[in-house]
Amino acid sequence: MNIMLNRIEYKLLFLFSLTLTVYSYYTAYRMSFVTVYEPANPVWLSLILFTTSVLLLVAAFGAAFKYYIYLNYKFWCSVVLVEIIASVFASYYDFTAGGYQPHEMVITALLSVAVMCIYLIAPCKYCQDIKRRESGLQSE
Repeated sequence: MNIMLNRIEYKLLFLFSLTLTVYSYYTAYRMSFVTVYEPANPVWLSLILFTTSVLLLVAAFGAAFKYYIYLNYKFWCSVVLVEIIASVFASYYDFTAGGYQPHEMVITALLSVAVMCIYLIAPCKYCQDIKRRESGLQSE
C-alpha cells in the first residue's frame, strides 16, 4: 500500500500533464481541418514545443515513479527553461495574430502562467532528484 501512496501528488501531476498534452494536440489536430484557421506559431516553434512537451512528460513520469532515464541535471533543467521560453514565444505569436482584446490577453496570459507552473512542478522535482543522485554518486 505504501508504494501506491508514494509520490501520489506527482502521479496526479503526471496524469494532469498527460491529459493536458493529449487534449492540446487533439484540438490542434481537429483545428487543422478548418480551412479558415491558420496556425499562429511558426513550424520551428511548434517542433520545439512538441519536443519539450514529450520530454517534460518523460520527466513527469520519472518524478512520479522514480524512473530515471537520462541522469544529467543540466539537460533536464535546460528542457524546462526551453519550454518556458518557447511558451512565451507561442503566446507572443498568438497575441500578434490578432483577435484578442487587451483584457482577454491579460486573462489568457495569467491562466497560461498558472497552468505552466502546475505543469512544471513534476519536471522540476525530477531535476532535483537527478541532482541529488548526481551529488550522491559523486560523493561515494
